[in-house]
Amino acid sequence: MSKRHCPDDDASVQAGAGRPHLAYAVLLQKALHEVSVTYNQFLVMASLYERAGYRGTPSELSLDVGRTRSNVTLICNQLEDCGWVVRRHGLVNRRRVDITLTEAGSSIIRDLLFKLRPDAVPATDSALENGNA
Repeated sequence: MSKRHCPDDDASVQAGAGRPHLAYAVLLQKALHEVSVTYNQFLVMASLYERAGYRGTPSELSLDVGRTRSNVTLICNQLEDCGWVVRRHGLVNRRRVDITLTEAGSSIIRDLLFKLRPDAVPATDSALENGNA
């Protein structure tokens, strides 16, 4: 019976080369933890940050982040409780609900995106090896 190939068997992987995704995952987890933001909240806030006027509907956000509309509504409830987004009903169509980042929400996502910029991610997972995770 032949041995199944496992990527961890490669010497380059064991040496830490070729695993920047692990370093990025650690960096993301640490950055989110520092500001008490969940991954789903981060996705919604980042989506809003990239939209014109920092505004979107729950349906638009749902498509952007790959979550159900009801899940996005729950996430927006949490973000609203934290003061990071506000909900506004449309003036013409009261059924339309716009979710907008507040100044506090914009500040948090801007800081997170700065911490997660490509040049902030180590080329290897040395952060894991050095115990900085």
